[in-house]
Parts: sequence; structure tokens; C-alpha cells
Amino acid sequence: MKNPKKDTSRLNVVMFTGGRGSTALASQLSNAAEINLTLAINGYDDGLSTGEVRRFLGDSLGPSDFRKNASRIASLRNSCNLALIEFLDLRFPDDVSLDTVTAIEHVLCHSQWDANDIFIKKVSDLLSKLDEDTLTELETYYGAFLDDYSNSIYGFNFDDCSVGNLIFAGCFLSSKRSFNQTVERYSKILGIPSGVIVNVTNGENAYLVAIDRDGKFLESEANIVDDQNLGRIKDFYLINSSGQAQQYRKRSGRDLIQELDSGSAKITLNPALSLAVEHADLILYAPGTQYSSLFPSYITPGLGKCISQNLHALKLLITNLYEDAETRDASATEIIDRALYYLREKGHKEIPAPFLVTHYLVNVPDSVKSDHIPVGHIDSIEDPRLVRIGNFEEGISGRHHAEKILTPFVKSLTESRLRPTVAVLLMESKSIDKATQTMLELIRARVGSLSCDITVYHLAPIPENITKRKDLPFKTFRIEANSGLGDKTLIDTACQSGADYICLFESSGMYHGHDIVNLAANIDGQHLDAVWGSRRLSRHDMKASYRFRYKHHAINGMISALGSHALSAAYLFRHGRYISDTLSGLRLVKTVHVQNVAQHINHPCFNQFLLSELLKSGNKVFELPVEFLPISPEKVKRTSISEGLRSLWVIFWPHKQRVD
Repeated sequence: MKNPKKDTSRLNVVMFTGGRGSTALASQLSNAAEINLTLAINGYDDGLSTGEVRRFLGDSLGPSDFRKNASRIASLRNSCNLALIEFLDLRFPDDVSLDTVTAIEHVLCHSQWDANDIFIKKVSDLLSKLDEDTLTELETYYGAFLDDYSNSIYGFNFDDCSVGNLIFAGCFLSSKRSFNQTVERYSKILGIPSGVIVNVTNGENAYLVAIDRDGKFLESEANIVDDQNLGRIKDFYLINSSGQAQQYRKRSGRDLIQELDSGSAKITLNPALSLAVEHADLILYAPGTQYSSLFPSYITPGLGKCISQNLHALKLLITNLYEDAETRDASATEIIDRALYYLREKGHKEIPAPFLVTHYLVNVPDSVKSDHIPVGHIDSIEDPRLVRIGNFEEGISGRHHAEKILTPFVKSLTESRLRPTVAVLLMESKSIDKATQTMLELIRARVGSLSCDITVYHLAPIPENITKRKDLPFKTFRIEANSGLGDKTLIDTACQSGADYICLFESSGMYHGHDIVNLAANIDGQHLDAVWGSRRLSRHDMKASYRFRYKHHAINGMISALGSHALSAAYLFRHGRYISDTLSGLRLVKTVHVQNVAQHINHPCFNQFLLSELLKSGNKVFELPVEFLPISPEKVKRTSISEGLRSLWVIFWPHKQRVD
């Protein structure tokens, strides 16, 4: 398969899954337009008709889980005629005759055929709904299987075999016995693009065997999942052939384990899966039959290392809701431990757990049933930051609630990939010198390196040698406003622009443009509602400011300092949050919050309206120290004692203030 380039416009999701355990998760992911989904599956299934296909072909992995997932994805995406899916999922009746089996080829070729057979009549009805190209493709693969069958010395038991398994076998024969090419061909029949359903390995044939806790040898995957097997699985192994299992029947204890270890099948990681993992934004270890479907995928040599090298992806291990035959009496924490054990290739690789799994999702139902998997010793997980505990079941359906599980993580990843837009408002000034100085400081602070897009809104007529430069790392937008309405026009225009954040920058000359860059650097992912510039976080700057402003009026300086602390204490009392500099002139805030108080922009206590809006609902506000230059009170307006008292009133009763 040709290695695709990473699609940065969509989220790339890799999910390790089996046949049915991840149905709800696959449905949620397949229906999302912004997601590229890769399902990673192994082919060690050897039960029933899948086992019959493997026995007949001799060197093929099992088609069952690939076929089931292909039908599910095609149905969810409506990628082909639903009659095709139904045809491929049809199962021959028990005691089916060879005439019925061969009749399907005649129907595919539009040959006349006696349709008194109920099964063939249903086949004819379904195939009549398909187009010529699809019929030709199906006939090619079905015919390839029948040709091989007619020339083979081996028989085939068609009872309860799905038609899709025979088509899959025909694809295998037509693909020169390359299993991974077979998966691609079969997917293509259903309109599924290459790379959506992939085999974990390079297609090497291998068979799954296990030993249970009582030392009993389980010689096939079918034995492992058998409900009659009351012993829990101790460990599993991959061997080269089903015939090889027969020689192990006579072994037991350490001799058996040593022979199984030394006789392990040599499998290699599928490069297509390696590339998908490398580019993944989200990796899911789905729930399901652990020892037969999932753990055997994890043990693939090199897979754990490949996953660990992707440092930016979120990696979720979702534990089962209910127990099954192979995890009887196992807890969620035991499943987690075993998953890590196999991802580390049975402990042979030393890989830190967070490199393999970033979140363990452990189910704790509202009402525990006897067959719910218990949590186990959750304290045994060394880092509690990796654990998410909740009721992840959809009602009492036995299915995971896919939206509840996936939405927080998908939303987090989607937001982190978006470049936030920031409107910087140069307020309270029409000075060309001050506006250009701020812009030059932005350029020198490497504003272009930020992961956000910035537009500077200004009132001053900036020279074209700045605004018309093609290499300017931000956009500029001049607002022409009537006298006294400049700031109101600035804020109204910015709110209507669709920007994610608005940076309110006092252009008196007291603040530095490079601090805009420092504030904007903290909004990656849009998790913060505001980054608030604080002058008071620097004691040195505050002392210098008070010495400059109140060197001849020590009492006024003391009143100013106490008043500032009083406003901070008021927020602590009113909202439970201490804001050190409530009068700051450098604030970067989500647009929605600025919009809610924009009518107060000319009010002398605007900051208190804005902070009250931010803190009333527990929004995330991050204070960041900013540099400032003390300027003479004759040049800039200062907060008076009366305005300070009015600010206290706004903090406690913001909705009782008139709009200025």
C-alpha cells in the first residue's frame, strides 16, 4: 500500500479492535466527518467457518473479524449498496448441497437457474439490485475459490459458512496469497478506502494457543473463547501451524512453556499500521475479548515501541463492562496490567506506561451487577493522573456510551488543532507613535511564531510601510470613529469579527507590546477564558511605580495600595478567587465574555464588569506578570478614591449599574 501523507485537516484515529466489542465506538467514529479512522485487527480467529477457511487455504489468517468490520463500516458510511452487505453476510444453511454452493456462481453470471431453492432465491433477489461491475468483481473472486476447491484434494464444510468468507478466500487466491492485499481488495468491494481496515502484522500465518491458570493447554483460539472453559487464561502464544499444537498436547508445566516460547511464530509489524500510529492523534485500545482479539495484537514485535514514539497522541485504554469466558473474575486493573505487559512484548521492553497509555477508562456502574467487571486495586496504578473512572455504559445495554467516552477527547484534540484568532485593540489613543511602537514590539517579540492569528485594530493612521508589508506577521485594521466613541467602535467591530479572543491593550505607553505575545502564548487549545496581565506580580516594578507616582504624597500612595488590595480581597470574598491587579490595562479575554459587557466599555469601572462576568461562572482566568512603565498622573488618568468605592459596588452588584 502506498504510504499516505498525514492529513492535518482531520483527526487521525487508530483503534485496536476485534469483531464486535467496539461496535458503539466504531459507529461514533465512522459517522464523524472530521475523523480519519483506522481499525487495527489481527487474523488469529480459527473458529467455525473461519477455521474451515484457514484449514482449506492452509496459509491464510482468519477472515472473520475483517469481514465483520468491513460490513459494519460500509453500512455506517453507506459506501455501497446495502444488498451487497446482506449478500456477503448470508450464511449457508446446515447440510447445504454442493449444487446450492455452485449455483451462486451461475446467478452471478446471469445464468438461468432453478430458483426453487429458497436460499438461492434470496441470493438472486439481492444480486438483482447490484450493478454490473460489482457482479463481475464478485464472480471473479467467487469463481477463484470454486476453481481452487474443484482442484483441491481437501474438502470443505460449507455448513453455516458466510458467503463473504468464500469471497474473501477468492480474494486471497487472486492476490497471490498475500493476506494484507486481500484485506484491501475485500474492503474495496464494499467501497471502503485503503487504510481503514488493516491487519496488525505483515500477514504471516500464525495460530493462537494458550495455557489457563490450571495449566491446561488450549490448542486454538476457539478453545480460548469457549464458555465451557472455566479456567482463566494465564498466558497465550502464537505458533506456526495448527498441526504444531498437537505436539504440545503431550507437554505440561515448564517444558510446555519453554517449547511454546521457542516455537513462537515470527511475525512482523504491518508498515501501513506503523505509519497510521505515527500520524495518529488518538489511539484507542477498544474493549472486547482480550486474550483472543486484543492482547494478541498488542504483542506484535515493534508495535509498543512505535506507539511510544508518538508523543503527541492521546492513548485511551477502555476496559470491559462485563466479564467473558477468558476474563472470568478478572478486574479492570488486571486487564490494564496485562495490556501493558503485552504492549511491552511480555515485559521484554522497558517502556514507561504513559508512553503507551495516557488514559485508563474504568467503568463503575451506578448499580453493580454480578457479571460487571470489578474495578480492582485502582491504587496499584502508580500515576492517578492516568485514570478516568465513571459509568461508561449506555443505560443497561451492555454497550459502551461512545459519545460520553469519546467526545471530551475528540473535542480537546479538535480545539488544540485550531488556530485561535485574536483581535488586539489599541485603546485610549490615536497617537501614531504609540500605535507603531506597539506594532514594532509585536514584531520584535516574534508574534509570528504563535499558534494563533492576530489582527491589530487601531484608531491611528499607521504608515503604509508597516500595514502594506507582505511579511507582516499580523493583520491590521483601522477604525475611523467619532470623537469619544473610539473604544466603543473598536470593541463593537472586534466582537463582530468572529475572533475567538479580544486583547484589550491600553495604549498610554505604560504597557509593552511584547507582553501581548506572552499573553497570547497561553491560549493554545482555547482552554483558558482569560489571560490577565498583572503589574502587581512584580514587587520591584510596583515599588518603582509608587516611588515615581507618590514620592511627594506618601499618604495617597498608601491609600492607593490599600485600595488596590481591597478590590482584590473583594473578589476573593465574592467569587473565591484572588485577582492581584483588578485595574490592569492589558487583558486577553474570550470574545463572548467581552461581548457580554461591551456596553460598559466607557464606564470607569469597566474592568470590574469584565472580571465579574468572568468569575461568576467559575471560568478559567490565568494571571501573568507584565512589565509596565510608571507614567505621571498628569499624562494618564488614574483611578480616584470615589471610583475605587464605585468599583467595590460593581463587584458585588454589577447588574444594578447603569450603562454609561
